[in-house]
Order: sequence, then structure tokens, then C-alpha cells
Amino acid sequence: MLSASFFAAHGETAVHSPHQLIYPELEVQREGFGATVALTASTLAVAVPRTDGIRGEVRLFSRDPETRSDWELLTTISSPDGEHVQFGTVMALHGDTLVVAGKWERRKPNAIHVYQSRDGDWHWAGELPVPDEPSSSWRRVELALEGDTLVVGAPRHAGTRGAVFVFRRDASEPVGWRSVARLQPTGSESGDQVGARVALSGDLLAVASPHDDVVGHRSVGSVTVYARTSGTSDDWREMAVLLPEPARARQRFGQALALDGDTLVVGAHLHGLVWIYQHLPGDPGHWFHVARPGSLLAGDERQAFGAQLALSGDVLVVSEGSFRRHEHPISDRVVAEIFERDRGGRDAWERAATVLTDEGSRGSRPMVTLAGPTLALGSASSLLGSDYRNVVQSYELDRPAPENVVVKPRPARSPDPRRLEWQRNRAAEADAQRARSATTARRPVDPSPPSTTETPPPPVGQGASRPSKEVAWPLAVMLVVALVAAAVVVSGMREMGED
Repeated sequence: MLSASFFAAHGETAVHSPHQLIYPELEVQREGFGATVALTASTLAVAVPRTDGIRGEVRLFSRDPETRSDWELLTTISSPDGEHVQFGTVMALHGDTLVVAGKWERRKPNAIHVYQSRDGDWHWAGELPVPDEPSSSWRRVELALEGDTLVVGAPRHAGTRGAVFVFRRDASEPVGWRSVARLQPTGSESGDQVGARVALSGDLLAVASPHDDVVGHRSVGSVTVYARTSGTSDDWREMAVLLPEPARARQRFGQALALDGDTLVVGAHLHGLVWIYQHLPGDPGHWFHVARPGSLLAGDERQAFGAQLALSGDVLVVSEGSFRRHEHPISDRVVAEIFERDRGGRDAWERAATVLTDEGSRGSRPMVTLAGPTLALGSASSLLGSDYRNVVQSYELDRPAPENVVVKPRPARSPDPRRLEWQRNRAAEADAQRARSATTARRPVDPSPPSTTETPPPPVGQGASRPSKEVAWPLAVMLVVALVAAAVVVSGMREMGED
């Protein structure tokens, strides 16, 4: 676990810049390198989900966990059958086990592949046994892995009701895992998308249903907490249901989850909100809300705050987004914020540090993962200079940052007079255009008697308006009658002249 004492020497304005940047080769710059990352003390897994068009692969990096040296590429793995679409979109890594899935497979239910490491070499162990469920259940799964327990969230199960499947490591099984439980919260309905996010810690499991309708509001979201009766049991019991306060429609509470020990963090990044809960000692059935940390740039409505969460002991990392520019000297480089427990009092969570990308880089809704004091950050759309490049950035939070930047809000700048004049001119032009459009629109019938005054000539440049259909048809009939009459008269005159 990461202790809050790591940040004691940095102060409230501490900033962390990356200690190592990991770039792919140029030919895979736009193939999503770093869209998903998973981390342990000695292994870093980086997904490249769009290699070969849509197949995808996972690159594994290693280092010495004692010295925490730089990451070095160890091997690359891809879908064994070549049928995956965006292989590596979802990953879970713990110890010497890596579990990988894609969005779906072309000709069969989406396979979940298990890899094992032996003496530093990773090999494919097989496919996770798929329960007797419709193939659509395994599209866009979510994974959580710890020790001998693997959890698969299947939000597309039973239409869009969703479900969670629990597997236990079993050496007697061909792939080393067997299915032991299927969980669905009490009262869940179609559309809830149970299992859209899952988080596992010891004998506790948190399951998000971000589209759960609550008290008449649509897609408020909920999180259900399960507890295993014992470490060797396969009996998971529903203990509590957490709801946001206040509940708002389309809040999607549970879009992000992080669970460690007795602490659960829930995010709803569409509203830029994060909630921190704790359960009573020894009683996972009673949870209480302890904090709701806010974004450093909250005044700019950075909606992606909380899209990704990473929790380790007393330290919480919350991802930032980059949807809008803020009046802040380094706002484009702020990609995550670090909060620590007990910084301002018991069970109080306060901002301890800010995480920056490398100079000139900007990422959107980065993926964050935390293993002890090491933080890995990946983003599939980083902007480096004037070109988009993918990069994975590694931080050592207990070591001095490569640069010392103080995060303080910048005073508001006075408006540029030339820009204000340009805005006023544009507004005047728009008003004039609307006025001209209104003059050509159909006017309502005036009930007052017709005026005897002479109609003024049309404005210059507009010309006379066309007569209405009510006037045009009688004129045409009269013209035809006059032409016919003239033709008859001429014909009669010719006959008289011949006589």
C-alpha cells in the first residue's frame, strides 16, 4: 500500500512530472498505444488495440522491482486465434497472471484469454471457460483480478440487464480457472447494465450499474457491494447498495470504481463528480460517505474528472480530462490529481499533488493505474507539439519530480480591445442578417382596411416581389381570353376581306 507520508515533504502545491516516457515506433502511432494499461511492481502491460486494422496486441514491459529501474520491452502478445476485435481493450494483471479480452470476436463468443509468467516468460494458458450464456453476454466485458479470484462484468448479459461472473483458480481445470458464481443485484432490470464496472479487494466486490433508474430518474446509477463469507468460500452475499446524493437523471453513478480495503471510490465523470465511502470496521454492510474531492480546474467544467480512478492505501489518483482550456498556466498538462487520506484530519481527503504530462503533451481522459508508489498513465490521443502521438508515462510518486512547478491559479487576463471590437462587429453583422431575413419572411395578414396611399418602391437591391398565386391565376385567365378574342376578330376580318 502507498502511505500518505510519501507526500509530506512536497506540500500542497507538489507536482509530479513523468520519470519515463514510453513511445511506440512511428508506424503504430495512431493505433491506440496506451489506450489501456495494467501495472504491477515488475510488469507493465500496454494495449495497442488497433494494430493490423482492428486486431490489436499487448506489449509487456519489465523492470527490477527493487530498484524500480526503467521499463524495458519484454515481449508482445496477440490473440491466439486472430479473431479478436481490438484485442487488449480490457486487461487485468495481478502477480504472474494476465487476463486479456477484446471488444468481441468475429465468429464466436468473445474469448477471455489467460496468460501466465514463468521465469520471466509469458505464455498462453488458455481461454476462460464461458458459462452457458448467450454470446452477446461477453461483448465489452470488464475484468477484475486479485489472487485466486477473477471477476468478469458482462453488462450486455440478458439484453442489457447485465450480470457478473466469478471464477476461482483451480489447477484441476484445463485453463486453471472454473466458474463459481453468477451475481445480479436484487431488483435489477433490463437496461441497468450490471457489471459495467467491477472492483475487487480481498473478500469485497463492488459492482456498478450506471444506468440504473432511481426514484423516477433515468440512468442515475448505483453500486452494489458483495462480500465473500470466507476466503475459501464461493458464496458471495449482497451487503449494500450505494446511491449518489443528490440523485440526478443521467448521472451514471459508477462509471468508474476503485476499491482497496474498507474504502470504495465511485466516479461519474459526465458530471465531474467523485465520491469516497468507507464501511464500518468489520461490517461491510454499512457504508458511509466521507468525502467528495473536487477538480483543481472545476471552474472550467472539466467533465472528464473521475473518468479513471486508482486507489492504493491512503492515496487516490483521479484522472483529469482536457475538453476545455482553463485560465491556468499548465491546465493543458494536468492529467491527474492525487488525494491523500488524513491530510486535513481523520478520514479527510485533501489534494496532495498534481500529475502533469511531459512538456507540450496533452491527453484526453487518460487511463491511470497504481502499484505502490508507481503510477502509469496511458492515453490513446496525446498531443505532442503539433502532431498526435501515443505515449505511456511512468511516475515514481515517492521520488523527487524531474521539475518543480508550483500549481497556482493565474489571474484573469484583461480582454483584448481588438478582439472585443471584432466580436462587436460580428454581432452587428449577425443582427443585420437576421433583420434582412425577417423582411423576406411571410408576414401575417393585416386586418386593417387597405391603404389608399401609394405603395413605396422596393428597397435598392431587393427588386419587386412576385405576385401571389391568388393574383397571378386571374391575370393569366384574362390574358388567355383576350388572346382568343383577338384571334377570332382577326380571323373574321380575313374572311370579310376574301368575300
